Amino acid sequence: MLVMEGWAQARPLHELLYENQWGVSQ
Repeated sequence: MLVMEGWAQARPLHELLYENQWGVSQ
């Protein structure tokens, strides 16, 4: 699916933002 492929490509970007926002709290 496009969503899955888009997510896989944006994984590094999303993970960076996620870790920057929630990773610090965890």
